[in-house]
Amino acid sequence: MGTSLRQYPHAVTVLEAHTRHITHLGPTAERYFATASVAQYLGAEKPARSDDPAIEACWDRVRTSYPALTDRAGWCGVAREGLAAGDWRMVWPAAPVAPELDLRAFRCIGP
Repeated sequence: MGTSLRQYPHAVTVLEAHTRHITHLGPTAERYFATASVAQYLGAEKPARSDDPAIEACWDRVRTSYPALTDRAGWCGVAREGLAAGDWRMVWPAAPVAPELDLRAFRCIGP
């Protein structure tokens, strides 16, 4: 097994680069799925050195950047279209993940 993001000393730098890159590329169902997956992980994990306030602040900044990306209108549209088309990548975030992350694209969808 590899190093988890919470253990990786350069995780914040990598995640910042990742969000810049996928923002530049624009929304797709695959990118929405990846963004929601990372957002869920970051919400559940703390950096290994979380006793350092500077590291905690950087982690929190990066953690909030992923849900902020999924809240953009274009990203919500792609997610809703994918769900309507039965794309499995949208079924997962719409069901168990949406309430946990309060994903805007799926707020009005009930069980």
